[in-house]
Amino acid sequence: MLTLLNAAQAKEAKPNTVDHAGLMQAWDEASLKRGQTIYNNLCVNCHGADGRTPSLPVARAFGTGELKFGTDPYSMFRTLTDGSGLMGPQTWMTPRERYDVIHYIREQFMKPLHPDFKTLSPGYLAGLPKAEAAAPEAVDIKQRDFGPALASQLGRDIPSVLSVRLGGEHTISYNLHSMDQASVWRGGFLDLKQTQHFRERGEGVALPGGELIPGLQMWRWAHANKLDYPTGKLLPRGPMPAKWMEYRGHYLHDDSVVLSYTINGTEILESPAKAGGFGAIVHSLQVGAVKKPLQLAVAQLPAGDNKNGFLNPDATTVQLDGSASSAADRIVVLGTRKEGNLGHFAAAAIHGQANGLTWSIDDKNRAVLTIPAGNETRQFQVVRHSGNSATELLSLAGYVRLLNLKNTMPDLAKQLTGSKPRWPSVATTKGALGQADAAYTLDTLTLPSDTPGNVWFRTTALAFFPDGRMVVCTHGGDVWIVSGIDAGLAKLQWRRFAAGLYEPFGLQVIDNKIYVTCKDRLTRLHDMNN
Repeated sequence: MLTLLNAAQAKEAKPNTVDHAGLMQAWDEASLKRGQTIYNNLCVNCHGADGRTPSLPVARAFGTGELKFGTDPYSMFRTLTDGSGLMGPQTWMTPRERYDVIHYIREQFMKPLHPDFKTLSPGYLAGLPKAEAAAPEAVDIKQRDFGPALASQLGRDIPSVLSVRLGGEHTISYNLHSMDQASVWRGGFLDLKQTQHFRERGEGVALPGGELIPGLQMWRWAHANKLDYPTGKLLPRGPMPAKWMEYRGHYLHDDSVVLSYTINGTEILESPAKAGGFGAIVHSLQVGAVKKPLQLAVAQLPAGDNKNGFLNPDATTVQLDGSASSAADRIVVLGTRKEGNLGHFAAAAIHGQANGLTWSIDDKNRAVLTIPAGNETRQFQVVRHSGNSATELLSLAGYVRLLNLKNTMPDLAKQLTGSKPRWPSVATTKGALGQADAAYTLDTLTLPSDTPGNVWFRTTALAFFPDGRMVVCTHGGDVWIVSGIDAGLAKLQWRRFAAGLYEPFGLQVIDNKIYVTCKDRLTRLHDMNN
């Protein structure tokens, strides 16, 4: 038998940092509601909803059952914290949350039903353990390094996204079931504080970790010749029909992410980035042969008293042309009016092989790029920007002129073969052999305690290469390769192989390739740089 052990699991007892009396004295309607939310989403599954009939027969009924480890709030807190009987520790909750749910249990079930219920007395509060060290409610969370991209859900509505760091504290998130944009924001990466990345249980969801960029929340491909295509026959939680979209996966090249997918049968590579020294979002695209014209909506503002049109990138003042234009020599502008001038705007421009590409503005005030049919593969960039004045729009025009002057384009095809290793360092630990003369013996592989990227080593699955190396994945989305698993276990070497997966809970090695069962898909990992 084999076990994985964290070297930090055996620790000295820490000083008490919980102000038990203070948390109880702070109970009010707000804490009661917080406790009700926790109970109804989690505890009810075992203990039941009425205090009399537990959903799980071996669980306690809080209104009428015997609480073997104590009915007072502090005893209940210790049960939640340390675990007792059949219930394990519930330390995924903060101390305040544990006392919130205890408050709800006492008020909802024990007070009206339980014969041993007692109110809090001054003597009881005075006898509670005193806090020996301060523990602030808001703790700075040490950030984790997931690499350039992280798979997750986004909010409660989008079950499968890939969020990509763009640089400059900008982030874009793609809906992997459509390859449309889920969101784009500035000011940080994902807010993961309530998820499995930072909490033991982590029922929260990933959220945008900054300010949504107005006007640029639209990035959508058309299907069946419509941007607002019919969705009645689509799966509620699954990808589109392959004839519309097929997601192939993504590649990492240094800090760049290249997405591979098809739209209406056309092969597409896409790599998003933030413009250096400028707030624009730049999408580098390689578009293969197009059988029928493709449409892509790249920006949208609410319809109203709009100041829309097309701007020559060489312009020194903002004079918008109102007719549909070639994307090769025009910037499409969706604007609002401010005292007769241009106010807030969202705009987009094309750099690269733009021949035949056209801009239009549809009846829902979306900026739409049309890519004509053709047999040639083309490469171009869509440059999107959101601003609040004519001066900022002219800055975008200047940036487009600079791109045209440089006349360079990233070769996305060359970024599919890997780059230098992202995590070259190797962590070394020493394992422990079990008793050789026992009928059953347990060998222990010690997990690294100091890892690149502040990895939380909660292992979820393992598999083996034919040569004896082990592959391990973690709840947070890592895959590690472990060598040195020999007769002595004296030198285990742990190398981080991949990161950013969505809750990988299964592993298999087939033909020396690693297959991972993630929450959102079955993923095959390719080693491009050894």
